Amino acid sequence: MNSGTKKALLISLGVVALLGIIGTGAFVILNQSSGDDQARLNTLALAADYIEQEEYDRALDLLESLLIENPNDEEAVALRDEALEKKRQAAEAARQNERQTERQPDNNSQDASQAEAEARAREAAAREAEAEARRREAELELQKQLAAQREAEEQRRREEEEARRQAEEERLAALSEEEAARQREIQELLDEARRLQEDDQFVNARGKINQAMDIDEDSALTYARMAETFVEEDIQNNDNLSKAISFSEQSIDRDPQLWEPYYTLGRIFNETKQFDKAIRELSTAADLNSTNADVFYALGNAQFDARRYSDARQSYEACVFLDFGNEKAFFNLGLTLERLDQPDLAIQNYRKAVAVKSDYASAYNRIGELLLAKGNAEDALTNLQQALDYDNSARNNRAVARSYYELGRLPEALEYFTNAVELEPGRAQNHYNTAAVLLDLNRAEEALPYAAEAVKMDSSVPEYNYTLGLAVKELGSLEQASQYFQAAIRQRSGYIKPRIELADIHIQNEEYDEALQVLLDAAKIDSSRADVNNNLATVYRLKTLYEDSLTHSATAIQAEPNSALLRYNLALTLIKMEAYEQAENSLTTAINLDSSYWDAYIRLGEVLIALDNKEQAREILQQLVDRAGESSQAEKARTLLASL
Repeated sequence: MNSGTKKALLISLGVVALLGIIGTGAFVILNQSSGDDQARLNTLALAADYIEQEEYDRALDLLESLLIENPNDEEAVALRDEALEKKRQAAEAARQNERQTERQPDNNSQDASQAEAEARAREAAAREAEAEARRREAELELQKQLAAQREAEEQRRREEEEARRQAEEERLAALSEEEAARQREIQELLDEARRLQEDDQFVNARGKINQAMDIDEDSALTYARMAETFVEEDIQNNDNLSKAISFSEQSIDRDPQLWEPYYTLGRIFNETKQFDKAIRELSTAADLNSTNADVFYALGNAQFDARRYSDARQSYEACVFLDFGNEKAFFNLGLTLERLDQPDLAIQNYRKAVAVKSDYASAYNRIGELLLAKGNAEDALTNLQQALDYDNSARNNRAVARSYYELGRLPEALEYFTNAVELEPGRAQNHYNTAAVLLDLNRAEEALPYAAEAVKMDSSVPEYNYTLGLAVKELGSLEQASQYFQAAIRQRSGYIKPRIELADIHIQNEEYDEALQVLLDAAKIDSSRADVNNNLATVYRLKTLYEDSLTHSATAIQAEPNSALLRYNLALTLIKMEAYEQAENSLTTAINLDSSYWDAYIRLGEVLIALDNKEQAREILQQLVDRAGESSQAEKARTLLASL
């Protein structure tokens, strides 16, 4: 924020203070409204300070609170736009800095690796900042729209209420004085009954309604209100429901044009899962009262439960048109749109739900889950973290963990999967998830108890047996691992991963024919998979069937052309065939795809030596020594260098 803007805010604050000193009369006049104005100006000044200190998120939080109250606050809008723009500029500066860092030469390879990691972290932070800025801007715009819609709805309601009041006055005016007095007394008793009902004083409420019935036993409204008390008291109590149905039917007998008894019957039938009856009664209520949002909400719920999603969508849309403040209707509309395979529209309605209720954890969860399904893990994480902030449940911890997993941030994924285990220890999936991440982190010993617990809780899930087999295999118990892989295959014959691991165990035991049979069975399930063909290439190479090995390597690379592993495996076969120039090309490609693939450096050094290109071999091997530190591959490279 420029100094002029900040100075203007401070001057405004000074003017408010001066008005309080001018005189008692002026102070009394201004005091009531100036309290809110003072708070607003203080908030604007604090937001300006935060912008100067580059704490844009804190500034945006303050400005968001002002704009929720008044979307047309021009000063707040201007400061918000300034904060968003400066936040974008900061994100862009971070990216520029990252690109500059990439261009700068660095002779120390280890320092270069660290610089690359730091640059990636800065770029990720910049992307997150930009995504957060976009999200805030969208939320503020949505809140502005909803505020305008709510104001329009309130105006419409005031006009309808006034119209109803005038109609009631006209109706009473047409009655005799005695009849008008009776109707007013009935209405007063029903109003008192409604207040008692809202305080959960249902017996007293029914007493007032009985008094109204004594005045006019033919009043349909009194019977409808009596039915309502039984539903509101306990909709799951069979005796209450029987009485509510009886009073509703008596109300309809007296006045079939009154909407309330149909609404009550619809709620009862939906609760008892008689969805067709519920839809019939609630549709009638909606026809008789097309301006009541609660009726359309209940109708939407019945249609959703009956899996009539297109109808449910129309009902929920009618509900939110009539009541923009019903966050549950926006949420249910989002669920309905998911069922109708319209995820983008679903996200829009979940965002409206959180605009109405800022701590709506379930809505944030659905936004995040849908974004994750669309491959947008960064924005998904932002929303899922919001869900977790408001509801520290196992479900939300799992969702946050999956976002981190998709982003390749395994330590963070492990943290939240572990949280899920602590919050929900009796769920096998939580133990399985934790074991899977630990295995990805090469921590098989820690993974083993989690994997074993998942199988103990539910041994019928093939993924659980497969994961336990991986942990056991990594710890060296090949025979026991085979049993778990075979169990996974029995449970799902089309499950290829355990077949590949089983073949690898046969390879380690030098049982090449058995390994080949397992992999050929896997190829019958899916002959185009990269992992199946890569392992077939390995077995054929070990059986010295090099042409077959090359064929399957080519198929694997066609499936995953950017895999360094596949290029490396192809090179191993080419080396066996003494096709060194082709092997050199394949290994060079592997290193270009993965600059930390140390085994590829060793093999490339050996190939270059075989091609009598010792100078280039020294260069490659020295790169490995410089970058791989004290690894076993670096030690091999030193040995090869010493031999040159």
